[in-house]
Amino acid sequence: MFLKESSPIFWWSPFYRAALVVGLILFSLCSCESSSTVSGKSSGRADVLEVGNEAPALSLPDLDGNVRSLADFKGKTVLLNFWATWCLPCVAEMPALERVHQLLKEQGLEVVAISVDGDRTKVKDFVQKNGLSFTVLHDPGFKTPPKFGVSGFPETIFVDSQGRIISFEDPEAKGSGRLAVIANVRVVADRPWDSAEYLLQLKKLLPPITAAPNS
Repeated sequence: MFLKESSPIFWWSPFYRAALVVGLILFSLCSCESSSTVSGKSSGRADVLEVGNEAPALSLPDLDGNVRSLADFKGKTVLLNFWATWCLPCVAEMPALERVHQLLKEQGLEVVAISVDGDRTKVKDFVQKNGLSFTVLHDPGFKTPPKFGVSGFPETIFVDSQGRIISFEDPEAKGSGRLAVIANVRVVADRPWDSAEYLLQLKKLLPPITAAPNS
């Protein structure tokens, strides 16, 4: 029997309900972004980080329980990545971040990934399984992302050697007005960080090389 769209029976037919469920599942898989900043914790969230301003303070444990802060990385450019093991795009870019870490760590780039997973053991197992050697901090209480205006995962922000927010020329970013400003300060979604064009942009952010004093 053919049902017209105007018929109430049409909207509750098995076919329509199945299509609706599939559509919702596909939509949820398209992005790890959360419009409510995960669990609705949006107090203290910055709308836009300003280039040149001091980065918000953070104090989080690493996977061994040692408390770290941005001050620990002073003198280096910090690639600050917000992620979670349940976020597929986050997981997808981890190998690229590891390669960037290996390529540029001696030149002054510090990769710091902040996991918002609830279970630290799960994060530690993921790090060990995937051979990640960069710094991973744990924020199960979701205290840090609102300070940086993070609204989804993965999201990456850059901090210079003096602890100030700096811009990044994202090869994939396109926009105008306010959207362009946001794209310049933060990189939303996963990126091929170890590709030639991204490495070129990352190298522009490295701290200046200081000549060793004469002995």
